[in-house]
Amino acid sequence: MGVTIHYHGGLDDPAQLEAALAMLRAECKQRNWPYRAHDFKASGTFETYSVRSVPGDLPGVDDGVVETDYVELNTRWRGLIIEPHPESEHLVLMFDPSNGRLMMLMDVADGHSLSYHLFIKTQFAPVETHVAVCEVLHRLQSEFGRKNLHINDESGYFDSGDLEPLLKMRKIIEDAINNPELVLRLTRWATTGDRVEPPDEEQLAGRLN
Repeated sequence: MGVTIHYHGGLDDPAQLEAALAMLRAECKQRNWPYRAHDFKASGTFETYSVRSVPGDLPGVDDGVVETDYVELNTRWRGLIIEPHPESEHLVLMFDPSNGRLMMLMDVADGHSLSYHLFIKTQFAPVETHVAVCEVLHRLQSEFGRKNLHINDESGYFDSGDLEPLLKMRKIIEDAINNPELVLRLTRWATTGDRVEPPDEEQLAGRLN
């Protein structure tokens, strides 16, 4: 529950991956954002899922329905996992080098899980963090993904640059979180489970190599 930026697709030209990663590292350095660089083999059968938006319980906020499938991979997983703020989720910009497509690999009980639809929740970080993440995604899109990189900011800020709807949405959600009676009524939100963290380097090395 919280203001979230969704993104999927990837680079227009996979050959530009090195240039895109260099740009992202420069952005992280300029903004003092910690990050981890990863490059792992990704092969085998992966359960993949996507999220289809449906109207949510709060005004202007969508809920999601998860749809699953299975894919075979024989590639690598390269890119950066960035921490824009300690109270924000990570900005995962990891790619399949063979086609430049964004993807997220995760651990599941009986195998590997893969998502081509990524997101970052910024609700609990300062609003400036949301703005900064949008700026970095704008640059990635304009320089490397005009055709293929798609971004959906729930607040509309990414497209409009208007802070007012972003601040309003954050306030609505903050008020809901601080209202126990309302939280109890929002059962779909209450049963979504804990926040999913990206795996660390040791976990990835043992699982994917």
